[in-house]
Amino acid sequence: MARRRGRKKKAPSWLYPTLWGVLLVLVALLVYPRGSGDSGMPINQPQVVHTPVYEDVTTTPEKVVSAEHVVKPKVIPPQQDVSQDVVKPKPYKQVKRKGIALIMDDVGYDLAALKRILALPFPIAISIIPDAPYAKKAAEMAHQAHQVVMLHMPMEPSNPHYRARMDDSFLRATMGEKEVEMMLQKGFAKVPYVVGMNNHMGSLLTAMPEPMGWVMQFCRDKGIFFVDSKTSAKSVAAKVAKSYGVTWASRRVFLDNSTKPKDMEKVWYLAQVCGSKQGGCIMIGHPHAETLNFLEKHLASSRSEMISVLDLLHQSKP
Repeated sequence: MARRRGRKKKAPSWLYPTLWGVLLVLVALLVYPRGSGDSGMPINQPQVVHTPVYEDVTTTPEKVVSAEHVVKPKVIPPQQDVSQDVVKPKPYKQVKRKGIALIMDDVGYDLAALKRILALPFPIAISIIPDAPYAKKAAEMAHQAHQVVMLHMPMEPSNPHYRARMDDSFLRATMGEKEVEMMLQKGFAKVPYVVGMNNHMGSLLTAMPEPMGWVMQFCRDKGIFFVDSKTSAKSVAAKVAKSYGVTWASRRVFLDNSTKPKDMEKVWYLAQVCGSKQGGCIMIGHPHAETLNFLEKHLASSRSEMISVLDLLHQSKP
């Protein structure tokens, strides 16, 4: 009996192979973690967020009503200050329409935002930055929605802070005629269905008659119009466009210098006053989430006041 009690009980025959198998699996998981390139599983890569450099202005809307009725919108820093003395475009006889025409600048970075813009029930000109990652797709979407497609051409600003952030898509003051033409051709080729152009930034370049002459020559050759974004009170864009016989217009108000709803409401009131007069009002906005929320909430019910930018263009004779 004593011998039987002293004997060790043998482990089952399957135990050791099972333990070795578990050990091998743990080693494999440590050496080849899930999601590695060798395993064929997808790796979660960080998404690169593309964002445009927004307009270099803090101009408040034109004074179309008395000062006591309107509080100036608060601007979003940092922006570039420009003179408040923005000259109104002349009420040419060709422009007999009244109303508000909206241009959405800086398009081509966010297609979800563009879908919201195109769902609004009124005409909107879609102005696309040529080097934006979704420039071509954005132009195709806008064209399919029967909206005006514009080239939002980057041009050199006067503020050194913004000048330092220019990329290779900008027209620069140091460029010659051939280089400016080449840059415009390159931008034009990246955005299909373009019928017009306006400047992105450009507070320096739009104040220079010679390079703006080259820009207007390009517009005339392509048969497209030019809208002066008025990022500088010294801009000669409209004057040069007229001298070249280019169809043109000028921005009257920026909707979203401040994206606070109360500030945008004040700008919208100014736009309504401006739009009620002959010659109408061209308003520029940007695809900020706050701007889109405002448009969906406030302007969808004001569709009768919204007209196409094509209705507010001035015809020029050289």
